This record gives sequence, C-alpha cells and structure tokens, in this order.
Amino acid sequence: MAEAKSTTRYEPTTRRPRSAETRARLLQSALSLFREQGYHGAGTNDIGAAAGLTGPSIYRHFATKDELLVAAVLEGARSLGHGLAQALEAPDPVRALEVLCSTFVASALKDPDLMYVYFYEARHMPSEAQASLEMSAKPYLAHYEHFLAASRPELSAEEVHIRVLAASHMVGGMCTDLPDVSEAVLADVLTARMLATLLGDVVLQVST
Repeated sequence: MAEAKSTTRYEPTTRRPRSAETRARLLQSALSLFREQGYHGAGTNDIGAAAGLTGPSIYRHFATKDELLVAAVLEGARSLGHGLAQALEAPDPVRALEVLCSTFVASALKDPDLMYVYFYEARHMPSEAQASLEMSAKPYLAHYEHFLAASRPELSAEEVHIRVLAASHMVGGMCTDLPDVSEAVLADVLTARMLATLLGDVVLQVST
C-alpha cells in the first residue's frame, strides 16, 4: 500500500521578527486598506503609514506584500475554526448549525475588514497559499453541509451545497458596507438570516 503524500501547510515567512503588537498593527492596517482599496490598490507605503511605520518597515515583518495578505487571510481561517470547535460539541445538528452561524457572524462583526479580505481578496494569494486556505475552508464549510444534511435529509447534496455557500457569502457580502445599526441587532438578524437560508422550507429544483 502506497504511503499517503504528506501535505505541508503554507505559512508566511517573516524577516527579523519584531513585537507581536507591531505585527498585529500592520495586519490590521493592511486589512483595512485591502478592504477600502483592494489588494492591488493598497501600497506598502500606505499600509506602513496607517500602522505608524514607514513603508519599508513592513519588510522587517513580512518578506513580501503577498505574504502580508496571506497572513491576514489565514488569520481569518483560524478565527472561524474556534466556532467549529464549539459546534462539534453541540447535542444535535440544528444546534450545531446555530453555533456555527452565530460564531461566524460574531467573527464577521468583530473584524469586518478581515472577513471581507477572506472572502474577496484571497484570490490574489499565491497558488500554494490558496491551496493551504482551501485546506482550512473546505472542511469548515463541509461541517455546515454535514449538519444541514442531517437536519434536512430530504434536501439534495446540490441544494445543501448551494445553501451553505449562499448563507456564508451573504454575511461576507454584508461586510463590504455594514448598516449603521447596533452590533447586537446586526448579530441577531444576520444569524437568523443565515439559519433561514440553511433551514428554510423552499426547495430548489436542481436540474441534472
């Protein structure tokens, strides 16, 4: 029996590691500018200035601008993993979906810049980094599909997949321009809309 090939996760390298505080400040500045201007529109000088540093200072922490994007997007993937761990402890699949949706929305509202970049700027990452992100994203969304299929066994696999994508992208899309209402109201409404998209009674007719 052939040995399974090992998969090496992509992790951005750093140069001359500095304080975690400075690195976090750079990441947050980059996320904000990537959201406002897009990855290609945000320059390293602007990112550095927003973090209170000079543009070249970025390269003391990240080897390239690409790796700054990679670090930001992978941080988004890791933040979503905390909600998954809670969902796996839920007593039934419906409750698991509730936990997944509420923690997903909480992550989005806590850092909409990160969520926006995770959904809409990840396509600019190097191919090996995109593969690593897929290793995190696919299992995460697969758990939504697993719990939804268990909750609504009459749904086809195609519809389960569509509902999960629609629910997650609905929240990701909202992060482009969040309405000026309280975070508590947003959290309640967005979580309810995710669950309605996932568990609603309308069944799509998917042609084969």
